[in-house]
Amino acid sequence: MKHFFSPRFCVPLLLVIFLPTISFSQGKATYVGVNLTSEFESAMENGTLGIGVTIERQLTKHSGIESGIYYRTCVYQQTFITNSTVFAFSVSEKYISFPLLYKFYSKIVNLSVGPSVDYFAAWSQKGGTGGLKVDSHSVDPKFAFGIMAKAGKSFPLSKQLFIEPELRFNRIIPTLRNYFGIGISMKYKL
Repeated sequence: MKHFFSPRFCVPLLLVIFLPTISFSQGKATYVGVNLTSEFESAMENGTLGIGVTIERQLTKHSGIESGIYYRTCVYQQTFITNSTVFAFSVSEKYISFPLLYKFYSKIVNLSVGPSVDYFAAWSQKGGTGGLKVDSHSVDPKFAFGIMAKAGKSFPLSKQLFIEPELRFNRIIPTLRNYFGIGISMKYKL
């Protein structure tokens, strides 16, 4: 787990993800930003908060590429019965998500769609009845592919600073999880 977050692994990964979106010379604009999300998944009782860094390259008036790295947590409640006693506990799963989206720009709404990859990074126990302690928790597979779609509208705050609220949908295919939510991006035009 510690190796995934080491600079030796993260720096080359960031270059592989972001360099292609920066290197197009015929493009209109490049944006970097921070994104905050609030999502719900059908199996969860509570929503999940996420944060991410994004990069976006507008290639033509109406087309562009969007990518980033997102961090999301998901809390799941579990119960089981032993000797007529009900035990309950909750586990927080932590994921790193990498989308690569085609973005369509218009005056009315911006639409993004494309594949995403989720990586199961860690877990922690959030609670347990009767002092119940969970010793291990795993997710199989650790990497899961999905489809992400977003609809948003960009509003200028200045010549180089923009805010973009969005509606989000992310289906993780192997686990059949569907995340619905809202997000807000603060973008800086380079």
